[in-house]
Amino acid sequence: MNRTIRKLFLFSVSFALMFLLSACSLFNGSEYVETSLRENESGLRNPLMGFRLPFFDAENYPSDVTGDDYQSLLKERPYGTLSREYFNWVELEYDGNSDFDFFLEQSEEKLNQVEKFNIKVTPRVILNWPGQNDAYSGVYWPTDMSAYDYESEQFQERLSLMVHKMAMAWDNDPRIAYIEMGIFGQ
Repeated sequence: MNRTIRKLFLFSVSFALMFLLSACSLFNGSEYVETSLRENESGLRNPLMGFRLPFFDAENYPSDVTGDDYQSLLKERPYGTLSREYFNWVELEYDGNSDFDFFLEQSEEKLNQVEKFNIKVTPRVILNWPGQNDAYSGVYWPTDMSAYDYESEQFQERLSLMVHKMAMAWDNDPRIAYIEMGIFGQ
């Protein structure tokens, strides 16, 4: 046991000596760098600390609106870097004949201004939004499907196809923070 302790001691001393010698040779005075950091007196942008902005609606912001204008509209949350955006399923896929290009076109309509505001969007595709007073009355099912028919084989296939389209369109899109899953249910 004494022999093991002696070996460990010699190894530790030789390792420490080697470390000190290499450290001294690296910092011989001419290569030494000193850094001073300045204190940040303003708030930090943190996208996941409850600062998610209200809906981003590119249609309500003309193309000449700047990021500063958008921030002035959102004075309550100046450090927000995320915005939510709900996509009605029927607008991304009107019926079974709607292809991926149609999905991209409709998606781009809502996302085409995002980069100007230095924010990322969390998209969510929805089928139902009870109580909405819009053209669809809160029911956003594709026209060739029966609303609220969650258990049909057609719905299961189309749901899988929709998730695949979302992944293809938004997986590598730098404007997308993450995809919020909550497609069906009320």
